Amino acid sequence: MLGLLAFFILVLSSMNAKGFMDLVEDVRRSAFEPQAWRPSKEKFANNTVDEEFLSHARYLQQMIVYKTLKYGIKNGDIGLIDRAIGVCCFYFEGTEEQT
Repeated sequence: MLGLLAFFILVLSSMNAKGFMDLVEDVRRSAFEPQAWRPSKEKFANNTVDEEFLSHARYLQQMIVYKTLKYGIKNGDIGLIDRAIGVCCFYFEGTEEQT
């Protein structure tokens, strides 16, 4: 474990700010873009879908909406509430609930 940590420290300390931000953007893209939580048909056919990562990515997507709505309500930000409510309605419609 210490060897891996030392490796990451060495790599990160040798990066410039742009390289680090590119790395952060790659991580963001791999977890938060729609392709992250909608794997390709080939992965399903080959049974190579990472179910744990897929579940985690979907959870993070829903948490972003929840935290945005919570922050908007707490601070009275109508724009944030409006944006989050639209997504919440979409989620609710997808559950096929009738309440």
